[in-house]
Amino acid sequence: MSVSDDRALQIAQMHCATCHAAQPSNPAFKEPPGGLVLDTLATLRQHEDKVLAQAVLSQAMPLGNASGMTPEERAELGAWLTQR
Repeated sequence: MSVSDDRALQIAQMHCATCHAAQPSNPAFKEPPGGLVLDTLATLRQHEDKVLAQAVLSQAMPLGNASGMTPEERAELGAWLTQR
């Protein structure tokens, strides 16, 4: 499966960056949990091992799947993270 940069960023913005942004839009957070910012392609690549482990493999993130991340979106994000 080939996933575009635009699609990967769209998924991350919907399901990661509401909490993991320099200024989270989720009211539960005043700063990104663990200091982890995931709102650009560069930061997704920088932390690809963590994103793959937490959002794709273990499905622990998003926390409680509050944003409703689908299995298809997880597969797409995983494909993007592992494609070179």
